[in-house]
Amino acid sequence: MRWVLIFSLLGLGCIPETVKRPPREKWAEFAIENLWRQRSFTYHHEINHNRPPVIEGYEDGVYIPGYGWQAEGEWDYGGEKGRFEIVAIGKEKYERMGEEWHRSILDKEETIEARIKKVVSFGKFRLEGEKYRFKPNLFYLDPMGKEKFSGWLEVDPDRLLPKRISVVGEDGVVVWMVEFKGFNRKRWLSPPIHISRRFRLSPATPDLVGRLRKRLKCFGLKFRIEYRLGEIDLRVESPITAERLRSLLRPGRLELIRGHWEHDRFMKDSLLGGKELIHDGRIGFDPLSRPRIELGLSRTITIKGHIGLFLDDQLLATKYFDNEVDLNKIQFLMLSDFQKAEMAVGVATTPDLPEFRIEEVGDK
Repeated sequence: MRWVLIFSLLGLGCIPETVKRPPREKWAEFAIENLWRQRSFTYHHEINHNRPPVIEGYEDGVYIPGYGWQAEGEWDYGGEKGRFEIVAIGKEKYERMGEEWHRSILDKEETIEARIKKVVSFGKFRLEGEKYRFKPNLFYLDPMGKEKFSGWLEVDPDRLLPKRISVVGEDGVVVWMVEFKGFNRKRWLSPPIHISRRFRLSPATPDLVGRLRKRLKCFGLKFRIEYRLGEIDLRVESPITAERLRSLLRPGRLELIRGHWEHDRFMKDSLLGGKELIHDGRIGFDPLSRPRIELGLSRTITIKGHIGLFLDDQLLATKYFDNEVDLNKIQFLMLSDFQKAEMAVGVATTPDLPEFRIEEVGDK
């Protein structure tokens, strides 16, 4: 068992935190799961199957887990060749066809995430040397199950993220491969055509406009707001859905709670504070590249034991302190993906909102 000791400046002193690494034989499972927690990554994907069905091609792309995907490449299916270029945001896909872009509903099975998950779906990784061997699921290349493929996963030993996944045939030729780079850079995906969505928010009062602007700006959205007799007319220059908008415009009631665990359930003991205690917030990553949020506090607090972070009565994360300590900031490890962590910080560090009824009333 390996341990990494990290010293984070928390409050009035250096509080050592230990980050527990999984045993090496479990790195493969951890790396695949951890891949989808990242802010973003780029990838290069190749297929080279020279038996019927003969499929060759490559794909270069950017993937933002929980948000969007952009890819372009070439393919050759039994002698029929072509190029493709795709941008997908949320549930919508934009595909270039000649000089124009065609808009449609995204089939999630198309994404690089779905394809990777399918290839490794049989699991049972086995460490052999510096790589992890597994039985790949490549039914679409070998529907009769006659070929003997071997899957291999290479893991970055520092961050425990995948470096390369490959599938090799009996002749030693790599028939399927994807390589990963450029983790956690700030990337933005925009539709290749103009998209404007219009929503009606109610009930509303004029004083909510300022609070609403702060919340929407926090997420980098381009928008226009107009108040109209108990309602707010919101136009967003994005293919955002009403469901996604509801999650961003949730009330945002934040609480830090002292508590304890009973039968895998966090029980509340006392309130440490609400939003008045939070000065600012940001997102980072721990040494194993898992998202964590850091909340700066408006005053020093004394903490010992289990602390829970709640947003609108939902438990987001917990932290444990063995000894009593004075803090003016606190970090929480988020086991969700980066998009959810970003949403939590944005909602938690902007003014509260009421429970809106949100209706989509226009799209162009």
